Amino acid sequence: MIDFGLTPEQEERAKTLHDELIVIDMLTESSFPENLFEDMLAGGMTCGSFTIGAGGLDHFIGDTLPLSREWWSWEATVRDLAIWQGIFQAEQDRLVHVRSVADIHRAKAEGKAGILLNTQNSICIGTDLDNIDLLYNLGQRVLQLTYNLQNFVGSGQLEDASKKLSLFGIDAIGRMNELGMVVDTGHTGDGTIKHAVEVSEKPISCSHAGLQAMSSNENPRVVSDSALRAIADKGGVFGLSAIPGMLTGGVRCSVNDYIDHMEHAIGVMGIEGVGIGTDFIAGVQLEQIATSPDWQGKQVPTSLEVWPVCAGHEGLENQAGFPNVTRGLVARGYSDEDISKLMGGNWLRLLEETIG
Repeated sequence: MIDFGLTPEQEERAKTLHDELIVIDMLTESSFPENLFEDMLAGGMTCGSFTIGAGGLDHFIGDTLPLSREWWSWEATVRDLAIWQGIFQAEQDRLVHVRSVADIHRAKAEGKAGILLNTQNSICIGTDLDNIDLLYNLGQRVLQLTYNLQNFVGSGQLEDASKKLSLFGIDAIGRMNELGMVVDTGHTGDGTIKHAVEVSEKPISCSHAGLQAMSSNENPRVVSDSALRAIADKGGVFGLSAIPGMLTGGVRCSVNDYIDHMEHAIGVMGIEGVGIGTDFIAGVQLEQIATSPDWQGKQVPTSLEVWPVCAGHEGLENQAGFPNVTRGLVARGYSDEDISKLMGGNWLRLLEETIG
């Protein structure tokens, strides 16, 4: 238990409030760690967004190495969608497949965990906009424009920050707006983020990243204050990653570091522009992650001394730690209304305006 110096009355307030909150994590996992659903329910999570197509869930469940060509491929993405349908069927007593905001409210009412599916790289659709429709029809509701590198749509965070959307990328955002799919920019470069804000008719998400202004080690997985302002000005939301390397530049951090960074984002975007996007990577080996072609030697600091990386986060080691964020926000004097927004209310609003 993290000691925030709360009085007994504050502890009771934090517990009561957390029990009532709709808690949304816009990037919960890309793999399948043991006790995943137990941790989500223990942490009071209402909805978590899970990545498909990241090499293939079958590899992470079966502990085999993905092939480089499987990362973000159409085949891996559709295969993962099929795997998740089986999980939803087997775990219907604990899980709700989130395809609309009504499903999130149902998960809360029934004491279940909502699962919102995302893909972190639009390269899986190739150059066929109709593939976006297919993903939507198969139950996916979030599509990230790029991973770290250039693709058919735009540029990732390891590319030149001045690069914008392609013409195909503009059309892709139009199709996503039309269908009711979240335009996400979690790994996207600043230039493409700002261009996406301009062309999207609906607010966009930056589901999970660090803050350039708070980065001490030139981490490439960060977003500038100017991009954050652009997102917020059009009603979008930024999700702060809980990975230690994003927060301290090392392999260890605490939930207080997390709230420090959250407060910077609030100062830039306002209270309605900030949410949670932990990006836990707990059910995967470093060797499996290393098969991804998108890092090119640049990565968030990791160490085999602390693996998985989220194990180095004191107070938010896994999804069961979410009550500590609520407790920390109470300790810093935030109102119940503002805590509600930060813990999930801002994401809920964005999802109401996008997936409906």
